[in-house]
Amino acid sequence: MRSFLIGVDEVGRGALAGQVYASAVILRNKDLRAVPNYFLSKLKDSKRLSPNKRLSVYTASLEYKLIFGVGVATTKEIDQFNVLNATMMAMARAINECILTAKRCLLRNNLDNQVFYNIVVDGVSNPKNFGVPCSSNYYCRTIKSGDTHIQEISCASIIAKVLRDREMIELHEQFPAYDFIRNKGYGTKKHMLALEDNGPCKIHRLSFKPIRKE
Repeated sequence: MRSFLIGVDEVGRGALAGQVYASAVILRNKDLRAVPNYFLSKLKDSKRLSPNKRLSVYTASLEYKLIFGVGVATTKEIDQFNVLNATMMAMARAINECILTAKRCLLRNNLDNQVFYNIVVDGVSNPKNFGVPCSSNYYCRTIKSGDTHIQEISCASIIAKVLRDREMIELHEQFPAYDFIRNKGYGTKKHMLALEDNGPCKIHRLSFKPIRKE
């Protein structure tokens, strides 16, 4: 049986505003070929890369037609289910999208779609009980600091970071007082002062301190 390694990571869990993004990546393109070593050499934990380098990796991912999935959890889901559960939901959605994409690629290339998926998730919380995956042939495990050790997880962290940052920059146009273009929803001094002056906007997480009213 064919086996694919899927790396999974999330971005935005600790922010005060905006959605949580997750990505799941298989380091093969849609013809099932391995990606070039040049691309692999650029993969690091997203926090160790500049915005331009992250964008370069994301752009290359699209050019190589990389197999990946993206999942989000909305601010409403974060407030309703708590941020940990919402993060697991976003990861589950990303994994399932990645597996469905892989299955479509296998069928398009006239290959058997009976595949074992070895899923590795950055951190200590496992999304397997949140609807993962749309396949019975899988094993899902967590790896602490996996984004520094496993290239699939590093790539997932970069894709999730680029897409979430892009959304927060767009939301800055609607809510300029909160400086989302710079803080991406995290609790900087300017963001906290804007909350004191204006209160929360519709993308703030009302269940989070200091926004939550006791």
